[in-house]
Amino acid sequence: MPSETIIINTGPLILLHKIGELDVLGKLGIRFICPPAVREELDAGAAIGKPPINPSWLEVVPLSSRISPVTELSLDRN
Repeated sequence: MPSETIIINTGPLILLHKIGELDVLGKLGIRFICPPAVREELDAGAAIGKPPINPSWLEVVPLSSRISPVTELSLDRN
């Protein structure tokens, strides 16, 4: 089991996919997780014709607490 866990957002996943380097993250020995909203955003993109991004090493993990209102304002849910 990896000793480090990183929560990743949609942006880095999309950018790494665009440059053909998404698989690099899976080779780092780090556990990458994302909240369900990130998975939903990636799926929504695929549904409208964008390339599907579904790496096997990415775990979807529900948030254990509510996001603060300040953080919520900074998130792009589209």
